[in-house]
Amino acid sequence: MAELEPPLILLPYGCSAGSQFFCPCCNRQFSDVNDIVLHLSSDRQCGRWAAEALPALADTDQPQGSDYSEDEDTFDGDIPDPFEDEEGNVQTAFLTEINNDHINHPSSVSSACLGSAINHHQRFYHPNPPASRTGGMNLLQRMEMDQHAPIRNSENVYFPFASKSEWELADWLSSSALSQKDIDTYLHLERNTILPVSFKNAKDLCSRIESLPDVPRWRYQEIKVENYQTKSPIILYWRDGLEVVEHLFSNPVFAQCMDISPYKEFEGQERVYGEFMSADDAWHIQDKLPHGHSFLGVIGASDKTPLTIGTGNKEMHPLLLSLANIHAGVRMKATSHTFALAAYLPIPKFCNVSLAVQAVLSACIYHFAISIVVQNLIIANHNGKEMSDPSGNRQIMHTPLVAWIADYPEQLMIACVSAKNSPISLATAEQFGDVTAQPPAIVCLAKHLNGIVEPFWTIWGDACPSRFLTPEALHQWHKFYFDHCIRWVINIIGGEELDHCLAALQLRVGTRHWPNGVSTLKQCTGREHRDLEKLLPAVAAGALPDDVLCTLRAITEFIFLAQGLFHYDETIHSLNEALREFHHYKSSILRAGGRLGKNGPLNHFQIPKLELAQHVA
Repeated sequence: MAELEPPLILLPYGCSAGSQFFCPCCNRQFSDVNDIVLHLSSDRQCGRWAAEALPALADTDQPQGSDYSEDEDTFDGDIPDPFEDEEGNVQTAFLTEINNDHINHPSSVSSACLGSAINHHQRFYHPNPPASRTGGMNLLQRMEMDQHAPIRNSENVYFPFASKSEWELADWLSSSALSQKDIDTYLHLERNTILPVSFKNAKDLCSRIESLPDVPRWRYQEIKVENYQTKSPIILYWRDGLEVVEHLFSNPVFAQCMDISPYKEFEGQERVYGEFMSADDAWHIQDKLPHGHSFLGVIGASDKTPLTIGTGNKEMHPLLLSLANIHAGVRMKATSHTFALAAYLPIPKFCNVSLAVQAVLSACIYHFAISIVVQNLIIANHNGKEMSDPSGNRQIMHTPLVAWIADYPEQLMIACVSAKNSPISLATAEQFGDVTAQPPAIVCLAKHLNGIVEPFWTIWGDACPSRFLTPEALHQWHKFYFDHCIRWVINIIGGEELDHCLAALQLRVGTRHWPNGVSTLKQCTGREHRDLEKLLPAVAAGALPDDVLCTLRAITEFIFLAQGLFHYDETIHSLNEALREFHHYKSSILRAGGRLGKNGPLNHFQIPKLELAQHVA
């Protein structure tokens, strides 16, 4: 692919050729300087490039009479894709070119124009870019095609409800725990005859809700196990995983915070790892796709949750799906609704079976139920599926499984491994505390199996537990710190002494105060975990032996480094060094009596979460 000749840079925000202006990042042509400023003031790729380039250009002379504005909030324009021309056609000539000697990208072209003025992050996109065509509809456009859209646009935006207050009431009634009989009783109260609502009963309310624009519909299916009886029918409530993924992908809310093409990011000569699409795995996935295709990295999450204790012991097991293409800062906010509920997995209770048989049958049903939900995702990953993107264009996307979020017991069930073994490597319980990491389990282990014959991930492309069971901060790091590190300190210096040290700390804005200590706490939120991890090495200094304090400081450093938004080669080296330092000093915990079990002192570190930490970097 021929290299573009870079235009002459006249403005820090654009390039000029006669009456035409060019974006220095993507080389898109503009006819007016205001248009290019709007283009570079958004928060998409070119806007982020400009924000990084501005500090380096602060000392350069600005041309007189330019329309450059220093106020970043002045403009809030939406920018088109940098790889499309003004008619929406993909400009393959502007895409990344990679060979053995040189990587060519619009950002590198612009850097060459600016000389040594810019030394910031540069992205080099995959040479197989996604191709798009018009004719699709995003979520908002589909809503505009609804039969009631003219009424909502012209008369009543809350139709089929009469007003905002009625819509709020309907929302509350539908999301509450009230039965249809209770809703009917409420609607027939005298108060509602004075202030009547347009729906008369629960059935009328449900019909109005069902007339709203479509979302992935719910289904249910009964699962039967031959020759075994259960206390109640095994019912799977589920939605098609592919429909859920398409629904998320077409949401225009994510248009500015979603990557479609993999890239490699550098700061100078150093590689930078941040979002999933900057990882080597994303690059390798794109390598295998046909020309013009791209992929949506599927993230699964599941966790069995008790609803009631002592009053029926009710449990639920939700399964959620999300997209790795969505930026992590957005994806991890609950208010962004980036995780969509895809199923309620059944929790079977078999009659007249041993605990071992109960565990095997439950695991089989778990995998069978998930295979029903993700069946079309597996087909789409193999063949590709044309979908509407957040901008309303059509793209052919594949759907590989890239991550699954679960706690340790569920990871064992997913990996088809028995207890006291690693779900992602060949390590057994005796090797959990080793300094060196065991090799990954490329396929389901040839030993220590848990009886599953057909895991849901076996035919899902290259999916393997050693790759998609990614580290999870709450369960693998914060819970480990709370269950083990704090307990080591309490065992060595005593709970009262630790509580006194924490309570004696002076109140300070930005630092959580622990007036009642932590020795009697049963559980904490994620934020409380982090706040405690910041304080513990400092308050324990002087009370702990020096070697124990080094161990505690090293594992604390590892946890905080691992949570960084961006990882460089240097930070990855620091992660490994922090873990190596922990293993070097950890024997001091045993000598100080920090490891205690139910039957007395322990002389080992057979902790599964400690072994999982070996595979973070």
